[in-house]
Amino acid sequence: MFYQIELEWIQAIQTIHTVFLNHFFYLWNYVETTYFYYFLVLFVWIWFGWKWGARLFYLIFSANLLCYYLKDIIQSPRPFQMLENIAHPEVISFGLPSGAGVNAALLSGLLIFLWKQHKTLAWIIGGLFFSLLSFSRIYLGVHFFHDIIGGWILGFLVLWAFISFGPRIEKQLKKRPLWVFFLIGELFPLSIYLQYPSDILLREITFSLMGMTAGLVLSAKYHLLPSNIPISDRKLEGCITFLGSILLTMVGIFWVHRSLIPFVVIVWFSVGSLYLFRLKNHYFHY
Repeated sequence: MFYQIELEWIQAIQTIHTVFLNHFFYLWNYVETTYFYYFLVLFVWIWFGWKWGARLFYLIFSANLLCYYLKDIIQSPRPFQMLENIAHPEVISFGLPSGAGVNAALLSGLLIFLWKQHKTLAWIIGGLFFSLLSFSRIYLGVHFFHDIIGGWILGFLVLWAFISFGPRIEKQLKKRPLWVFFLIGELFPLSIYLQYPSDILLREITFSLMGMTAGLVLSAKYHLLPSNIPISDRKLEGCITFLGSILLTMVGIFWVHRSLIPFVVIVWFSVGSLYLFRLKNHYFHY
């Protein structure tokens, strides 16, 4: 019954489609790509430190891994699968919970929680991101309203768990040797990947998680993780890392199996760029 009601709502929304709104909300599709989150994490990594970059990375990709796992368990249909005349972009996964709903709740909530010195601005930016990303999925006909609400609930639960238990988990990991973190960070996503080896999106998520773990372990082992970097050096490091990520992505599209691109890009900015920057500092100093 509720499916029929929501389908009527979606059809009503699609009657207000215009060329401008179509282009505007189609742009929000890019927010739901792994590459958007790579560069968001990279920005945080450079400007706010590697620790927050790594935290944000594991938060986003772990939440999306959980979301995707739940989609496969619930197997809820999408609107265009129930009513053919609903316009929609190409989507291959199930509907509930919505990944966009998860990310909208997770990122807007995290921004508001952390940016306490600019509360009003944080609420404005977070509220706009939350509203536009969520509504874009309804407008484009790829989610029901209850898919989005389910994503919000999951996103806020993951954020609550991160705030409540994240510091304790970090404290425990610091007491353990690197190989413990390496095994957890590699074997868990690998076990998920082996269950769904043909799923492209899940492959990107799991390979990204494995790449970050490998990069952090190598960077920690060889003391490459930066601290107290001057702002001028941050800008240079950011340019080097950004350009390297773009180059590796372009090369990877033509010369590397697409599944390996996320792993290669993440390893580059979590260890490769740091090593290159260390060499630059070494030769400049001497």
